[in-house]
Amino acid sequence: MAVVAIVLLLFPVYYMVAGSFMDLRGILRQPPTLWPRPATLRNYTRLLAGQPVLTWAANTGLVAAGIVVGSTAVSAMAGYAFATQSGLAWLYWLFLVSIMIPRSVLIIPMFVQMRQLHISGTLWAVIVPALFYPVGIFLYKNYVETIPRAMIDCARIDGASEVRLLRSVIAPLSKSALAAIGVMKFVEALTDYIWQFLVLLEDERQTWVVGLVGRILMQRGGGSEMNQNAIGLQLAAGTLMFLPLLAAFVTLQKHFREGVMNGGVRE
Repeated sequence: MAVVAIVLLLFPVYYMVAGSFMDLRGILRQPPTLWPRPATLRNYTRLLAGQPVLTWAANTGLVAAGIVVGSTAVSAMAGYAFATQSGLAWLYWLFLVSIMIPRSVLIIPMFVQMRQLHISGTLWAVIVPALFYPVGIFLYKNYVETIPRAMIDCARIDGASEVRLLRSVIAPLSKSALAAIGVMKFVEALTDYIWQFLVLLEDERQTWVVGLVGRILMQRGGGSEMNQNAIGLQLAAGTLMFLPLLAAFVTLQKHFREGVMNGGVRE
C-alpha cells in the first residue's frame, strides 16, 4: 500500500517533468504517453527566450538568502527567549494566535506598511515581512526546551551572556530545528507568488516565480489555441520552480525531519 501511495503522489510530478519535454501534440495525445517521443527543449526555449533569466535568478537568490537567514535568526532569538525567560508566556501565546490569521487578510495592511517604510517595489518588501515566522518560533522554543537546563545554567555560571549562550551552546545543538525552519522559509520564498507580484512591479526587480508566471500569462488569452500552446510553458515553468525545492529538501531532509519531530513533539 505504501508503494502504491508513493506512486500516486509522485506520478503528477513525473508527468509534469516528462510533459515539459513534449510538444503540444505529445501532451494532448490520447491515450497519454508517459515518455517524450521525441524529446524537445522547445518549451524551455520559448519560456526563457529574450527574458532576463539571470536577473530573475539573482533576485530570487537574494530574496531566499535574506528570508532564510533572517527568519531563522529571528525564530532562534525569539524561541530561545520564550523557552528560557520567565514571564513571557502571555506574549508567546499572543504570537501563536497570529498563526490562525489567514495570510490573505494581512496583504492590504502589509502593503500599506511597505509603502510607509518606502521599500515597496524593492526586494526588501519581500524580505522584511517574512522575517517574522510564528511557526518557526514555536518549533524552536519546543526544541530548546528539550535541551537539559543544566547546560544552560552552567554556561551562565561561567559568565556567558545570553547572546554568547545562544550562539555557542544552543545553536550548535539545534541545527536540526534551524534547518527545518530554513527549508520551510526557502519553500515560501520560492512560491509566494501573490505577495511578490504585488510589491515587485519593475521587470528588473522580479523574482523567478513572478517572471515565469508573467511569461505564461503573456501567452494566454486570444482563444483556445493560445491557451493550448501555453500548456507546455506551464509544465516547463512548473519544473523549473520545482527543481530548487527538490534539491533543498533532498539535501536537508534528515535535519528537516528531525527538527519538525523534535520541535513539535515533547516527552
